[in-house]
Amino acid sequence: MRFFFLLPLLFLPACATPPVAPKWTPPVSSFPASFCWRQGKTTVAGDADIAWDRSGNLSLHLTKGLPAPILTLNALNDGRLSISGPAAGRPFCGPSSAVPPRLAIFAAFNSAWRTAATLGDGRREIHSPAYRAVILKKTGAVREVSTSSTDSGALLIIVPRNAVPGRRGSD
Repeated sequence: MRFFFLLPLLFLPACATPPVAPKWTPPVSSFPASFCWRQGKTTVAGDADIAWDRSGNLSLHLTKGLPAPILTLNALNDGRLSISGPAAGRPFCGPSSAVPPRLAIFAAFNSAWRTAATLGDGRREIHSPAYRAVILKKTGAVREVSTSSTDSGALLIIVPRNAVPGRRGSD
């Protein structure tokens, strides 16, 4: 009889195991930035670090002056994302098409950031059914990427402190 009481305990650790994060290689470039993130009635602003590696994988860390990021986005060039940290709530790891609505703004940022590499100088707008992005580039460098949800009101603005020179996705 005791065996039947212990049997459910064997399956609980499997339910609590977080998803495996995508493989990340050392970054080629890393730039400090500032961010503003609005979700519902909550607005958070702070420091960000944007990094990418030779494969085109992207990493975004949002901090508020703390040693650990409040949110980390790791995006592989094959479309998989890993979003974790206290501000993310429940962590997500999977295809960008399956991101939960509360974190969809980060999938939109990933798409806009990657698109910025292909654009020339100036202010460009990208519209999709789910989000709107504005990318500002001057002298070939990204100066701002902002993404906003078309349905939830979520907003994420990333402004590199120094222009991100030659941002071509996999410098």
